[in-house]
Amino acid sequence: MGVSFAALLENEKYTVSFRNSVWAFTVWDQNELVGMVRVVSDKVMTEMIQDLAVKSVYRGKGIGKKLIELCLAKLPPIFFTGTTGGYCLLKP
Repeated sequence: MGVSFAALLENEKYTVSFRNSVWAFTVWDQNELVGMVRVVSDKVMTEMIQDLAVKSVYRGKGIGKKLIELCLAKLPPIFFTGTTGGYCLLKP
């Protein structure tokens, strides 16, 4: 059983981790948080998706994929390639 989104928002540790991230994207349905992704980086060579979560009832609707696409679009050009979960990490 995972942590509820409400608990995530109320947990000070997660609040600090979001503030200290390079960037984060969230997805909302009205006033309900239904998805999020958080990226950490050394701001020179390495960016990493640290957290990706989509509320279970919203899975299978492309929300996670869109969050990954938003992250990849923000990445600066990089000089290596690799794959994880089917996503190419090489940026043109």
